[in-house]
Amino acid sequence: MADRRAGAADAAVFGWGLIVAPLAILHPDLRPALATGLTALTFASPIVYPESLLGGPIRAALEWNPFTHFLRLYRMPLGSPSGAGATDLTVALATTMGLLAMGWAVRSRLWWAARDRL
Repeated sequence: MADRRAGAADAAVFGWGLIVAPLAILHPDLRPALATGLTALTFASPIVYPESLLGGPIRAALEWNPFTHFLRLYRMPLGSPSGAGATDLTVALATTMGLLAMGWAVRSRLWWAARDRL
């Protein structure tokens, strides 16, 4: 079960890479903004802090971060698949599929220009 959860998150990160890499090559001025945005997304995910510390509108905003749902799936007990909510699984799978689809679209559109720039 842990391998499947890691595979979905890895596929989502691969999709991010397919989107970000050609953009960073073709538009070098975007690199600092991309690095800052991805770092902010990382720290906006409940990695270092537990979700129970948050309350009110901040906790509601955390639900919009798709990687929050990946983290909930990671924290799910290995022996109990019922520990993850259907919403967490749905958002994680939709995020993975969306990022992969967008990544392949960006890659196919910008591949040759990025290759020529390198």
